[in-house]
Amino acid sequence: MINILPSPVKTNWLLSRNFALLWSGQLISTIGDYLFYTTIDLWIAQKLALGQSWAPLAVSGSLMAIIIPSVVLGPVAGVFVDRWPKRLTMMRMDLLRALLMALLALMATPVGLYLPLAFKLSLIYTIMVLAATCTQFFSPARLGLINALVTTEQRTRASSLLFMTTSLGIVIGPAIAAPLFFAPGPAWALVGNALSFLLSFLIIRAVHQSDPPGVSERDRQQTLWQDFLAGLRAYANSRLLRTLLLVTALTLMGASAINALGIFFLTTNLHQSAQWYGLLTTATGIGILGGSLGAAWLVPKIGAARAFWSMTVITGLLILLYARQTEYGLALGLLVLIGLPSAALNVAIGPLLLQAAPPHMVVRIFAIFAPATAEAAFLATVLAGSLARTVLRTVQVHFGIISFGPYDTVYSLGGAIIALSGLYAWTQFREAGDLVERTSEAKIHEEHKPVL
Repeated sequence: MINILPSPVKTNWLLSRNFALLWSGQLISTIGDYLFYTTIDLWIAQKLALGQSWAPLAVSGSLMAIIIPSVVLGPVAGVFVDRWPKRLTMMRMDLLRALLMALLALMATPVGLYLPLAFKLSLIYTIMVLAATCTQFFSPARLGLINALVTTEQRTRASSLLFMTTSLGIVIGPAIAAPLFFAPGPAWALVGNALSFLLSFLIIRAVHQSDPPGVSERDRQQTLWQDFLAGLRAYANSRLLRTLLLVTALTLMGASAINALGIFFLTTNLHQSAQWYGLLTTATGIGILGGSLGAAWLVPKIGAARAFWSMTVITGLLILLYARQTEYGLALGLLVLIGLPSAALNVAIGPLLLQAAPPHMVVRIFAIFAPATAEAAFLATVLAGSLARTVLRTVQVHFGIISFGPYDTVYSLGGAIIALSGLYAWTQFREAGDLVERTSEAKIHEEHKPVL
């Protein structure tokens, strides 16, 4: 989880040699990930399911394959990683993901031409599930190792740098995915992703750092079920935690419904070829990158709670405006704007969760929060693909000069859900009173160990 508390100590930009290695490895693999995600969407929509009525549902399937492991394994993966060597776990997961990408790349060569369509789709989804499963073990191992690499004063800078890799991945990965897909073909993009994991493996291998200490013997005797129930009770007893969980889940539901239909909105509403699809994600990434830099100033300035609900409302309203677009250039500009508040609301979640979570239960609070919100995204992805394929497939509603088709209707519903959830957060934070806004960021930093 991102921690944006201001650091009182001036540090080098990349902190240390070991952290610089891990940061560069994450940047490379993140670019590879977004290259992979965009390539899969294009491959399904423009090749495997081209012209089929079930194409939106097939694209939604790729998003579900990423989300399912997070929902199923999210709460328990960290328990195992606590007992495993962090650096070795990361290296093993990188090698496994490289092998999986190589297998998928082989299917994109002429060898795959003789395979049945159903088998191809099944293999794509299976490999995506397995790769996402590796990620569930890789990510907590990486964060555990980074916590051992940086000092308390450096954690803010480390968190900002890690958040920046995601933004850069969103900007760069999709931008190169479409040209690779439409020129040499999907196999090259998949090979590129496999190489990114191999390069990450070599970088992690070059890190000279002993593993942080694992869990205590007392913690080992606690069962996962006991930890899980204690975390649920913490949510039940905290208005702030309940609000954060619900509003974040609703926001991800709206965003996931939009992401599932991006290619079809581009070709139908924006009247552009699918080869321009990567630039849509890149535009959002540019906005997120700018928003992540500005959030470090904005969130402490206006307070984490106010930043969270106001940026959620603004994001929803901008998505409502985006749903009405028919010009590609204007749509790109709006996506940049949407990225700005969405980054700020994401950054604000960390301090609020740290404020509300009991100090001894921070890990369990996050372990419940991440899969629960991922499950909401999963349900929205399924629903969006199903609605676009069935109920909304032939929708054409006109209100004067305004018309609604299947994809902009889903986008409008998603934007409305996000904006309304932000207003709900505002009402709940007001009722929570001084608990939310009065606690200073410095106090949060003092009472809770930051979690990267």
